Formats: sequence, structure tokens, C-alpha cells
Amino acid sequence: MMDSKSQAWALAMALIASGKIPFDPANMAGSIHILARYLQKLEDALEGENITNEPAASATA
Repeated sequence: MMDSKSQAWALAMALIASGKIPFDPANMAGSIHILARYLQKLEDALEGENITNEPAASATA
């Protein structure tokens, strides 16, 4: 299974390809700044999802 950072990267690339995240090769610095913000938000969301989807620890352990 991919870690949150890898999943965020894969999702960001798919969103760029579909036009949901703007990316302009003529403005590389601006595009990278925007991408970095999206990557952080995606990674945070994925980590939050992983925390809520983890099975609860056994109370009898």
C-alpha cells in the first residue's frame, strides 16, 4: 500500500491531468507553489482518513 505522500502525489498528478489543478509550464514557480499547497492538503486529508479507518485497539490486550 502506498503511503500518504505517494497517494497525494498520484492524486495531484491525476487532478493536473484532468485540469482540476491549474498547472502552467510558462509560470513554473507559480504552478509549483500551487501544487505544493494542494499536495499538503491532500496528504493531510489522506492521513486523517487513515487514522479514522484504523481498527480500534483491543480493550482486552
